[in-house]
Amino acid sequence: MLFDDTVAKIRTLSDMRRIAGAHVVDHRQLSDEELKSGIIRVKPQYLHRETVQTALEALLIRDVSKDVRVIVRALLIDVLLDQYDFSAPFAESEEKVIAFEQSIVDRSNEIELEELACGDSSSRRFRDLSMYHFVLSVAWEHHDSVSPDEANLLRRLRDQLRINERDHRLLEAKLGKYPKPENELHTRSEIADIKEETPGGRTPVSGPPRRRYRC
Repeated sequence: MLFDDTVAKIRTLSDMRRIAGAHVVDHRQLSDEELKSGIIRVKPQYLHRETVQTALEALLIRDVSKDVRVIVRALLIDVLLDQYDFSAPFAESEEKVIAFEQSIVDRSNEIELEELACGDSSSRRFRDLSMYHFVLSVAWEHHDSVSPDEANLLRRLRDQLRINERDHRLLEAKLGKYPKPENELHTRSEIADIKEETPGGRTPVSGPPRRRYRC
């Protein structure tokens, strides 16, 4: 979807002002049409790779709320990137996030650690998964969330052990901690509230290719 088309489909003036606030000067004094023109005029700033990367890292890694990190990742990477035009209506995207979370919980109840290691409990892959599972359980021990610092350390450990994000979430769900403690799903209102804090609606997104472990 083209950037200009996306701007034209922003639904409300409050959404427009929130998006314009990042780069449009004097956005509070501009009308709806002036805001749209202003956003399009500074399009390169919105599309700059480092700007996009910084915004994604702030939401996916550094945000203090684990709920934000979980929902934003599910919405942007697991839902929108799977859509034909990388977009979905508000209500539909909320349903898809909930369905995705449920699929992780269901799968975690069906699969054992050995299966994630291609059925070979003597393999290095199994040892790496077992070690990561232990470290993850320690990170969750005695509290109901994982801090951004802990999440960053876990991410670096995953990179070292070649454990992908989906396997991480499966292991977290097996501990009863995904998407929330006791494997409780996020509600539509929780997802909607978090979407209100990010550029809205039918925004195209881009991200790193997904990495899958192959047996």
